[in-house]
Amino acid sequence: MALLRLDLLLTTVAFLTPLSTSLKELGIYNPIGIEMALPTEPLLFGLMIVAWVKMFSDKALFKGLYTHPISIAIGAYLFWLFFTSISSSMPIVSLKLLVTRLWFISSFYVLAYAWFQKKSNVHRFVKAYLAGLSLVALYTIVQHSAKGFEHEVAHWVMSPFFKDHTSYGMALALLLPFSYYLTKFSVTQAIKLVFTFVFILLIIALILSYTRAAWLSCVLALCVYIIMKLRIRFSLLFSFLIVTLLSECGIYRKTDSRKVPYNVNDRVQKNLEEGRGFRVMGGKKNQGGTFEFASSNAMWRASLDLLDFTPLSNVDYSGGIIITDWFA
Repeated sequence: MALLRLDLLLTTVAFLTPLSTSLKELGIYNPIGIEMALPTEPLLFGLMIVAWVKMFSDKALFKGLYTHPISIAIGAYLFWLFFTSISSSMPIVSLKLLVTRLWFISSFYVLAYAWFQKKSNVHRFVKAYLAGLSLVALYTIVQHSAKGFEHEVAHWVMSPFFKDHTSYGMALALLLPFSYYLTKFSVTQAIKLVFTFVFILLIIALILSYTRAAWLSCVLALCVYIIMKLRIRFSLLFSFLIVTLLSECGIYRKTDSRKVPYNVNDRVQKNLEEGRGFRVMGGKKNQGGTFEFASSNAMWRASLDLLDFTPLSNVDYSGGIIITDWFA
């Protein structure tokens, strides 16, 4: 009877999810042609039935869920899947996709909404998934060590639990911050040591997965954590990044006014040589066979003539910018 408890079922599914493997990986022939991960997907199908019964029998438990914007978006997504399944050239395949989406959403969105009302249940769910993933990480590292930790082997050594190193690295990167959190806020010293071991194990497994995208996501997450820890204002950081990008793009360049010609025609020629002017084929052509906007625009030449008495720091015809240097 204990297995029928909803919280225990969700915890069991969380633990078994990293340890699940498909029928194809197990070498089991399926005459129906339905690919299924064992043992989690049959459990998810049962949880989907439970979720539907609960939604109709205990509406107070899911109060606020139906009108939530995320629920509305998920409903629209499921309706679109159903509509496209009917008009699909392979309706059986499309309907199978719809069913799999239904049991994932029913279990990990509908039931989890009610179960995660208590913070302790969230911790239990994460710990269960971490336990299963740690076993997979241990298995993968042992298998990888037998092959000499070669790079090419890292692409498939996590089989049969993960299809490739990208999904394996994604799971490790996703759970790594949670394992660090549990090392910092564990109740007893013994539990803290256990999760410290898990945290170190996941770091080693992530490095040996050779998944660059997962590495980059962890580095970016660490940067965000440092910013939040130091209480750096995001608006200030964003402004700094914008100024840095503009500087690196060369939009604002420091110019030595002594190297800027005083003659208008010489300045125009210098700007064109540095790529600050426009030249296009066709139109009014000079002797060189190109049309020079900077020397042909009457208003531009008039502006340069008007400022001829002052040294110019920067002249950019393409942006319509004329920056003068200090003068007395």
